[in-house]
Amino acid sequence: EEDDIEMDDEEEEAAKNDVTEATEIIEDEAEENKAEEKTKSDDSYKKDLKGLESLLESVKNSPVVSLASSIKRKPMQLDMSDDMTPTSNKPQKAKEAEKEKESQVLWVDPVDEKNREALAMKLRMETQDLTNLGSVNFSENLSEAVEQRVFLVAGGVEEKELEEAVGQLGGDISTSNYFDKSVTHIISGKVTRSEKMLGCIAAGRWVLHQSYLKDSVEAGKWLLEEPYEWGNPEKDFVDLTSSSIEANLSRTARRRRLIRDEGGDEVFSGMLAYINLPGNRKGSFTRLILAGGGRITESLSDEVIPTITHVITDTKHFSNLQTKLSKLGECGIPVIEAMYLNDYLTSEKQSSVESYIVQDYQSIWESRKRSRVVTDTPTNAVKKTRV
Repeated sequence: EEDDIEMDDEEEEAAKNDVTEATEIIEDEAEENKAEEKTKSDDSYKKDLKGLESLLESVKNSPVVSLASSIKRKPMQLDMSDDMTPTSNKPQKAKEAEKEKESQVLWVDPVDEKNREALAMKLRMETQDLTNLGSVNFSENLSEAVEQRVFLVAGGVEEKELEEAVGQLGGDISTSNYFDKSVTHIISGKVTRSEKMLGCIAAGRWVLHQSYLKDSVEAGKWLLEEPYEWGNPEKDFVDLTSSSIEANLSRTARRRRLIRDEGGDEVFSGMLAYINLPGNRKGSFTRLILAGGGRITESLSDEVIPTITHVITDTKHFSNLQTKLSKLGECGIPVIEAMYLNDYLTSEKQSSVESYIVQDYQSIWESRKRSRVVTDTPTNAVKKTRV
């Protein structure tokens, strides 16, 4: 029994030693793990430090930096030890850091500052320009920029050819047999004294050679008109040095179009005419005068006569004016042949009414000549532009 007791004590002692040894091994392993974790943590801190230093370097090289970035600083150091600063001292350090931040002055590179000022000035000017656009009539400008082409065709041009061009390139075709205010272009193989042609000329519209259609279709768009304009001295559509009717009308067409584009007076501006002609003839001359900016009156009353500038008639129908001749003569109103309108339109010089006075009215006209105001232009401001 005593031997058994001794064996139990030895076994108990051995067991205690085993426990102690195991405990030491565990503690050693724990220390090794702790050291390894600390090493990894140090490596992580170092990587973070390198990243921060790289970021600071990129900030330094940026166009605009603050004085804080140009101040020489001590190398950044990370405290790897536990923060042993008493809690009561931390607020004091925060206050000191805030004061240091407030004391810093912003530094700006002079070249960058100059560039920024120039950019700011440009932006202010552009903003001012946009503000000034408030008074612009955009709808009016837009309508001018996208003017709808309305075409008329005259001699030598097939309507089918015009229809195909308009179908591909856009625009409208006037189906009227006469000129109307909506027309912007007339296309013709020749220039004649047709009502369509004279109306377009009087209104200052584009009078173009028929090749304009073909060339525009080939180009896939409406081309500039001037190279195709009748009367263009750089083109040989007609001999402009000749005295032919076609040459005269071509020169007139271009001249009236240029005057209109420059904002000049319309050819019959200021005219108030009474037309003493029958049916179709009256209609043609009425439309011509209106196309050229003139006006028509249907009245020959004593109240209206002083405002009239022209009475247009012929020898055959002159007798219809018999009861008004005295008043017309008294007011110095010329009674003239209709040919005056055509010649006045196409003449480069002012046409005098003297050569167009109806023969039967000559005596009255001559007897009243000294007592009336006579001018040879329909744009005279003194007396209703009487011609």
